[in-house]
Amino acid sequence: MKKPTLSEFAQVAEVIAAVAVIISLIYVGRELQSNTAAIRASSLQSVSNASADILLSTATDSALSRIRQIGDEDLSGLTDAEAYRYHTLIRQVWLTLQNVYFQNELEVIDPRVWSGYARIICDAWSHPSTPDTWPIHRHTLDSGFAEFVEQCSSQ
Repeated sequence: MKKPTLSEFAQVAEVIAAVAVIISLIYVGRELQSNTAAIRASSLQSVSNASADILLSTATDSALSRIRQIGDEDLSGLTDAEAYRYHTLIRQVWLTLQNVYFQNELEVIDPRVWSGYARIICDAWSHPSTPDTWPIHRHTLDSGFAEFVEQCSSQ
């Protein structure tokens, strides 16, 4: 039996190294998929928590619930203090919706979740009080998000 040469050992080592690289790439690809799923789940949880906070604060505080109900229809029915609370709540709503918009832009939120939030954004845009409140909030929001919101009127 012939003793392998150094060149033959090098060829075998190259094949083994190539197989190891392929196995490593497959592993990295699976880890990326797993990481992407974890990021999407975390993003969804973050959005859900923020939305729940807004809904819960309104549902559990009868004064805030009343302010929201009146404010969404006609701001003139609110006192100055109530109008301030209303604007603060609406700012929180717009910032939360902007967060979802950014997560969609970064492609870390499931498209089905974004679809639902896009409808929520357009619903928020359609409140009767929005023409009065939008200028107060628009300048604090990202211009891309603000333009997206304003396109709701053409849908």
